[in-house]
Amino acid sequence: MSKESAQKDFGKLCRRVGGLRVLLATNNPFVAHYFEQVLDMDNCFLSVECDGRSAEGGLNAADPDVVVLDEHLVDMDTLGLARAVHGWRPNLPVIFIAPEQRREFYNSDAFAVIQKPFCLDSVFMALGKVAEHGKLQAQTA
Repeated sequence: MSKESAQKDFGKLCRRVGGLRVLLATNNPFVAHYFEQVLDMDNCFLSVECDGRSAEGGLNAADPDVVVLDEHLVDMDTLGLARAVHGWRPNLPVIFIAPEQRREFYNSDAFAVIQKPFCLDSVFMALGKVAEHGKLQAQTA
């Protein structure tokens, strides 16, 4: 793939996810910084919470289109938080960030899983899936 072709594909991905409201729960500063940098380029609205309890509170304040949960949260079980999110808002997509060997995340009812170590493409593919899902829901409503 040429550099020009790759830039064109990247531009398409950016336009697809632009405007999403993302709630990210992670206690990993690298993950938070990476998402801040990437989503800032795409006019997304990012709310970062450093633990599960803060993420619970952020659900109402941020009114996200998607919740992204890192595999390690210091104060609560990540899968438990995902179940709680689905209890409050059943149609809200939840994406996990987890390595392949953590099969419990891949076998859950997650909307998508971003595999660690992750790259730009995997983040945009997962968020693009959310954006498409939102458009389909809006068309059928």
